[in-house]
Amino acid sequence: MTNYADNKRSGASYADNRYGGRGVDVELFDDPGFRGRRVPVHRDMDSLFQRNFDQQASSMVIHEGTWQVCTQPGYEGVCRVFREGEYPDLRRFDNRIGSLRQSR
Repeated sequence: MTNYADNKRSGASYADNRYGGRGVDVELFDDPGFRGRRVPVHRDMDSLFQRNFDQQASSMVIHEGTWQVCTQPGYEGVCRVFREGEYPDLRRFDNRIGSLRQSR
């Protein structure tokens, strides 16, 4: 697993200003730069198909915790760990997220 901690930013962020991060652990967006359709995630998701968002995330904000993000449903495929922070472009992850869960 690759750890993408290098994207963490300090101080106020775009997502904090727009959504406040209250009650949402992760936000997924279907366009780079936190644009497009927004899907809030409050808990582990073994399949983003349930949210009609499978393989569509192009940017992500993690408000709280450390999350394992996988390319396939059921926490399968290529998995990487992301820490709190903003990820405005998920091209390095091929914009493919099929499932995600909080790392413990």
